[in-house]
Amino acid sequence: MTGQEHLQTRFQGVLKLKHAAMASDCRPVDPTCSCMVCKRYSRAYIHTLVTKDPMGSQLLSYHNLAYMMRLSKDLHNSIIEGRFPEFVQGFLQTQFPKGDVPQWVCNAMEAAGIDISMCCSPFPFSGNS
Repeated sequence: MTGQEHLQTRFQGVLKLKHAAMASDCRPVDPTCSCMVCKRYSRAYIHTLVTKDPMGSQLLSYHNLAYMMRLSKDLHNSIIEGRFPEFVQGFLQTQFPKGDVPQWVCNAMEAAGIDISMCCSPFPFSGNS
């Protein structure tokens, strides 16, 4: 994710800030984030910047880096506290609420011994019948 039009949030997954619906959304970008962007700017303001000004991309990149740093810390803590599988399950349910977890993620978690079946939609049968 380059930060040019998407913003990663902790509890909502990806926000697409170029969508017209964001133009009038005065809520904080991510109410759970304490980065400078989330404290100072609304979704509507960032929407305006992203569609017209390179500064929007810079602000999104700033937030996305803060998000990744927080995610890394939370991931680390979940390992230390022995709750990594639960962390992964919660993360995937947030990021893929429709259950459309990529197959490679399902394969990787299976190889790691982490059950994420509750996060995944059944994959459509691809055979000929």
